[in-house]
Amino acid sequence: MFGELKQYLKQTMTNDLPDADGKGPDREETKKPSNVKHHPMKKSNSTPDKSYLPDYTSKDLEDLQRKDPDLSHIHRWIDLATKPSKEEISSVGPAVRIYWLNPDNIVKKDGVLYRKVQPNKYREESTLQLFVPKTLVVMTC
Repeated sequence: MFGELKQYLKQTMTNDLPDADGKGPDREETKKPSNVKHHPMKKSNSTPDKSYLPDYTSKDLEDLQRKDPDLSHIHRWIDLATKPSKEEISSVGPAVRIYWLNPDNIVKKDGVLYRKVQPNKYREESTLQLFVPKTLVVMTC
């Protein structure tokens, strides 16, 4: 059992996880340990899936993002259509600096900020990832 878990964790680290059909990237049957649960990802599309936050409207998410100590800076820069100065960038937290490394990948849709994730060998088309405000992040240990 321990060997199975070690192999599964190795697959996880290299993104060689099985798809919903139980087959890996090489399309062969991949066995996962019985005690590890895997939630296969849906096929990506350019429209974000709101099922993860069903109780929040776009307006709610925008308001929460604008109140967020990090995301509020990005909203302001996009609203003003300006690039922040080096001094501004150095005065904000590390999360904002990382987000702003690729400003072309920051998308605003219905007032909500998303990061555009480019296609790769695992994803045929680009997809949008929500910038989750800190108030919605649930820490589990």
